Amino acid sequence: MVDDFSTDSENPFAAPTSASIQDSEPQEDSSVKKDLRAFVGNKWAYYYKQWESVLEGRDQKTGFNFVAFLFSGIWLPYRKMYFITFLFYGFIILETVLQEIILLKVLNRPDISEILDRVIGLGTSIVIGMYANTWYLSHSRKEVDKIRSEHDDDETVRRLLQKRGGTSLLSGFGMFFLVIIAMIAALVIISPEDF
Repeated sequence: MVDDFSTDSENPFAAPTSASIQDSEPQEDSSVKKDLRAFVGNKWAYYYKQWESVLEGRDQKTGFNFVAFLFSGIWLPYRKMYFITFLFYGFIILETVLQEIILLKVLNRPDISEILDRVIGLGTSIVIGMYANTWYLSHSRKEVDKIRSEHDDDETVRRLLQKRGGTSLLSGFGMFFLVIIAMIAALVIISPEDF
C-alpha cells in the first residue's frame, strides 16, 4: 500500500526544498529593486549594498553612512528627505536659541555653551550617520509606494521615481545656508548687542 504523503512535494510537513526557498527570495531584477534603483539614481550600488540584507529579510542593519555623518545638514536635503531635514534643523535652531538664552544670557556660562555645542554637534552627527541609510530606505520605499499607488505603467513610474528621487545639490546647500541665515537672525533678535 502506498502512503499518500510519500513524496516531499506532496507532504505538507516536509522541509522546504531549495527550489521553493529560491522562489520566495527576491530576484536581482525584481520590480522593487528596479523602482528603488530608479529612485536612488547614481549611488544605487552603494545603497543596495547597505540595504541588501534588509531587502532580502535577513537583517535590519543598514550600516553607518560616513558622508551623512560628516555633512548631516547638507546630506539630508541633498537626498530630498525634507521632513527629517526640517526636524534636524528645527532641533539645531531651537537648541541654539535656548543655549543663547539660558547659558549665555541667564547663567553667563560661555564655557558650558562651547562644550555643549561640541557634544550636541557630534551627537547629532553620530545619530544621523547611524540611521541615515535606514531613513533613506524608508523614505525611498514610501515614495515608491506612493507613486506605484498612483500609476500602473512601469515606464511612467520609473520616470516619476527618477524625478522625485536622486539628489538635489541646490536643496542640500540652499537649505543649509537658509538655516545659517535663520540662526543668525534669531541670534541678532536675542542678542543685538553682540552684533
